[in-house]
Amino acid sequence: MTKSVSPQEALIYVMVTMSAADRMMTDNELRRIGGIVQNLPVFREFETERLVTVAEECGALLNADNSLQAGLDLVT
Repeated sequence: MTKSVSPQEALIYVMVTMSAADRMMTDNELRRIGGIVQNLPVFREFETERLVTVAEECGALLNADNSLQAGLDLVT
């Protein structure tokens, strides 16, 4: 895989992956991820308006073949 992600994007990918582990992401889970991104210092330089795009990219990756391994390779 040639794509790379920022540390902040990697954290979002991990949160989305864990949230989607049961194949259901609730609105509450998405709000909590949004709150984390808005409040934790690690996300200070992250453009919060990109959160939805990054989460959607992760979702698309999770729907692909070999998705879990691909996601892990991307964030490590």
